Formats: sequence, C-alpha cells, structure tokens
Amino acid sequence: MATNHKLKKKKERERKNRFTKAMKADPTSYQNLYPDISIENTDLSDFTTGFIKSIKLAIKSIKLSDESFFLEEGTSFFKMVKKYNAAHAITHFNTNVSEDYVPSKQVEIGHLIFEYFKINNIFFEYFPFYCIKVLFVNNSIKILLDKLDHFKSYGYSTSTYKKISIHNDSYVVVFPRHAIEQFFKRVAGDWTQYFNHFNAYHLLQNSIVVCQAEDNEKTRSIFMVKIYATCNNKYLEASRLNRVIIDYSEDKIYYFLAGYFPAILKNGFAIAKTMLIPGMGGTPEWDCVYNSTDNRRRYFLGQIGTHITEENLLTARNFRLYEFLKSRGLAQIVDRDGCI
Repeated sequence: MATNHKLKKKKERERKNRFTKAMKADPTSYQNLYPDISIENTDLSDFTTGFIKSIKLAIKSIKLSDESFFLEEGTSFFKMVKKYNAAHAITHFNTNVSEDYVPSKQVEIGHLIFEYFKINNIFFEYFPFYCIKVLFVNNSIKILLDKLDHFKSYGYSTSTYKKISIHNDSYVVVFPRHAIEQFFKRVAGDWTQYFNHFNAYHLLQNSIVVCQAEDNEKTRSIFMVKIYATCNNKYLEASRLNRVIIDYSEDKIYYFLAGYFPAILKNGFAIAKTMLIPGMGGTPEWDCVYNSTDNRRRYFLGQIGTHITEENLLTARNFRLYEFLKSRGLAQIVDRDGCI
C-alpha cells in the first residue's frame, strides 16, 4: 500500500516537472492547454480607461494551471473546457461533478480578479459601482462588464432607471456610495467578496423601487423611497412562508423589504441620502412597535433593531415579531402587487 502511494507521488512529480520544462521551452504552449480569458463586451466606451486596463492586467495575472488555488481537479477541468468546450466539459471531465461545479469555477476566477484590485489598492475606486460576470463561452472564458450609471453631483442609478412619481412628476432615483454600500451589506453581508458583490449588484438592478409616502410632514421636502429585493430561493419553505406572507402562493415571486431611503428632490432626481434598515429609528416598523400597547412591546423592542433580515424572516426565529408587523400592515415579504 505504501509502495503504491510512493509510486503515485513520484509519477505526479515527474508529470509536474515535464509540464514545467515544456512551459519554459515554449511558453505559448500554455495557450493551447487552457482557455483564453478575455473581455466579452464589444463596446467599452462606458468604462474608464483605468478600469479596462486594470481588468486586462487582472486577467493576465490569472494562471489556470495553478493547482494551489484551483486544485488539480480544477486545472484538469479547464483543460477539458479548452478541448471540448464548456457545454461538454463536465461530461468528459467527471460525470459525478455537481451542477454547481461550473458556477464555482466562475466564482473562483471572479475572486482572483477582485483580489488583484485589492492588492493594488484600487478596489474602492471602482466598486461597488462596477460589476464583473465570468462566463464560459465555447472554448474560452469571457468577462462581462457592467456598471451603474453615474449622474455627476447626484449619484448612481441602475441601467434601467428606477423612477418614482410624486405629485404627478417623475423622478429618477439615484444613490450615493454610502446608500449603495448599505444596501449591499443589507442583502449580501460582506459585499467586498466577489460572490456577495455579484448577488447584491444584481439584486439592486432587478429590485423594485416605490415611494413610501407623499412627503415628510415636518420638512415637506424629504420623501421616503422603499426598495424591495427578490427573495433568495434557498429560504423559500412553504411551511414558514405562510406565517409571514399574506395569501402565500407557490406560483408567485416574492420580494423582501431591503430598506428605506430618505430622499430629496432636485432637478428631476430623487437623491437617496442614506439607507435605513427596517426596524431602525425613523422607520414605520420602529414607530409601530414603539407606539404599541401590545403586552409584547418590550420583547419586540429588543428584537426589532437587529433581527429583521431576509434569513431570519424565513427561518424559524422571531416569527412573533413578523406576524405582529404583518398584522399591522407592515408585511416584510410581499408579492409584486404588494410592493406597488
């Protein structure tokens, strides 16, 4: 048994040595073994020269042959992508690989690109406003770039401008960096990690924005904007959902209340100044609990500031609080009609 193990290790060392010698003798042969990585976008005019240059350098720094990061299984998979194309690589590579294997490799490559930006101290120059998506296309790997639109002096907006109507006038909702970072943190946790950032970015792009109230009674100038984000399917369990959703149906798509954005109106824009998480002071949830005469008021006050999260909403914790809010017209998870 020990002898077989030693022989296996020896063959592995010899294989690596042959590969290293081959790479030194003909560096271009690397391109014949592994997929090319390149930018997918044909029009790069919307992106700054500095960002494109950094993306290209990040791509160049990625070594698909690096077994210390991708493991031997991963480097072998990349070779199969080059040989057979992405659609058939799994079949030829290993029929027992899970359906999450390809997405996991996409995340790993995205992670390396993020790390390049962090190591070179330029991450916060471009993120959270930019987004990269890793794709396997035929025999190659493509990096698809996207970004939020920037309105100078006002803030950032999604590519499909989200608008609200106030007093019969339409306003484009824009967000400053602080509000975007708070939203990303609310829906994804540590958004500086590639996978979390990718999910948060697309939640913002696909979220539903509505105006909560006509205006603030005190200032007559601050309007409250609400954002609803799509629920994460991993939490969708019917036995729990019907306790926090009115008229739950398996056929509907549900959204959770991500937060409130106090906004001011200026030159056709609704400028979100910050983000208030449901349960914070100044939100309807806090006011509802604070002004309640319910005998559970003290308990709810201890829960509301930290426990209104998407995960907690749809797990077995704190249902009394959510049922209480739902009964007061403040359901935290609604269908599309409920958002609007």
